This record gives sequence, C-alpha cells and structure tokens, in this order.
Amino acid sequence: MEQLRRQVIGIQGKVKDHMDKPNDPAAKRLNAQIQALEDELQVGKKARSVVGRVDRIIDILKGDAKKARIMNYEHLELFVRWFEHLRETLKKLS
Repeated sequence: MEQLRRQVIGIQGKVKDHMDKPNDPAAKRLNAQIQALEDELQVGKKARSVVGRVDRIIDILKGDAKKARIMNYEHLELFVRWFEHLRETLKKLS
C-alpha cells in the first residue's frame, strides 16, 4: 500500500499542476478527496474501504470537474483513466 500511496502523492501533484481553476468548488472538492485518499493509504486502511474514495474521485472528475472545466478535457480523461486503473488495482488487493 505504501507504493500506491507514493503514486497517489505523485498524481496529486500532477492534478494540481494541470488545474486551470484551482479555486473552483469542484477543484477544491477534488483536491480534498485526493488528499483524503492519500491519508487513508497512509494509515493503512484496507483496500476494499479505499475503493469508495476512488469512486468519489472518479465521479467528481467525470461530473462537476468536467462541467466546471477546471482543467483541459484531455487531462481530465487521463486522470479518470488513472484512477480507474487504481480502483482495479485496489479491488485485486482486497
């Protein structure tokens, strides 16, 4: 799980770097959810319980973040795919 946590920290930085509207409510919610995901991985929560957090992140990316155009559409899609891959990895671990 520590390796996954490090990957989440890396993607967290990339999300912030690509953010065009960091003060938008959707962007703030997305950042808060990614931070909460990193926190859950740090304290060693079970993979099964972390999947729900990843689902919330994907929902934000596909919904409010897309509507608010907090970043380039291609970057949004890239992050959606990355978090979907993370979700599959977590499901395999549980």
